[in-house]
Amino acid sequence: MPAERLPVLKRDEPLRVACLGALSVPKGAHVLQMLAGEALLQRAPFSFRLIGDSPNAKALRRAGVQVSGFYRAEDLGRLIEEARPHVVFLPSIWPETWSFVLSAALRQGLPVIAFDIGAPAERLRRLSRGHLLPSQMASIPTELLTEFRRLRSRWVIL
Repeated sequence: MPAERLPVLKRDEPLRVACLGALSVPKGAHVLQMLAGEALLQRAPFSFRLIGDSPNAKALRRAGVQVSGFYRAEDLGRLIEEARPHVVFLPSIWPETWSFVLSAALRQGLPVIAFDIGAPAERLRRLSRGHLLPSQMASIPTELLTEFRRLRSRWVIL
């Protein structure tokens, strides 16, 4: 597994945030929708992409999220490379027992932002990688966006 690559952004460059997989409500579809909607409202320097699909795809698109649609598992690595995200966000609001999309993000060396619940949080903590957020932040999009802004500011160097 490659080391985590820290993003390098220009001051006016949006942070490219990717979510991966089939995004249902427990997997964080509403969280992503609220975060992207808040970023759109505030004209914050972020772009959001769901590499995958969601029953909430129309609402996600209205919030400014690019939704790629269904993909085959063997294509995920290539799709991540083509999207060129700076970070991967796992917006899941339930304690997953495993996360294949986390494994895909780690294989790409991407920083991962996730809530501090379940096996993904345990894996990130054990690997000393990623950024864990308090789970209660999932329902407060203004605070979540503030945290994303804080992370982005650490990576702006040009």
